[in-house]
Amino acid sequence: EAYARELLTAATDDVTGALRRGVGLAALQRELDRTGRTGEQLIVVFVDVNGLKRVNDEWGHAAGDELLHTVVRLISAEFRSYDLILRFGGDEFVCSFSGDGLAEVGRRFERVGRSLDGAIPGASISIGASRRRPDDEIEPLIERADSRMIARRRARHRRPGSPRGGGRVPLLDGNGGGG
Repeated sequence: EAYARELLTAATDDVTGALRRGVGLAALQRELDRTGRTGEQLIVVFVDVNGLKRVNDEWGHAAGDELLHTVVRLISAEFRSYDLILRFGGDEFVCSFSGDGLAEVGRRFERVGRSLDGAIPGASISIGASRRRPDDEIEPLIERADSRMIARRRARHRRPGSPRGGGRVPLLDGNGGGG
């Protein structure tokens, strides 16, 4: 039992409770392989916590750590225990969800966003998603989700009436592809 606790501690990010990057990527590879065999849908979501640097600078790193921990706690509350949440970078997370459709994943992340703003007023996340394609590998899958997140964030920050528009960018591309 002590060994199992040590393994869990080694695999888990101290601040957030998410999987550490290396362990999480290995788990994501297993999930990618499994869904490739079964044909089950796999959606990867890239999550960026908005304004972490500002929180750290204005209220201290303990407040920033609390923001990151709260984001992971709220995502965990909306999804199943076997869905993956891994800390990808300082304020970035990669999540994977098998079986759920994109619309359901989107609804759950909308609830996460509302809950986050309720827990820490003004706090927000940006997300983008990618659906596993046949013979997909981890890097392109994550890169597509990251690119979708960046496109959605840029669209949100454009002013209405600007030459580039200011409309909403879907969570995933409209052709049913990988985002």
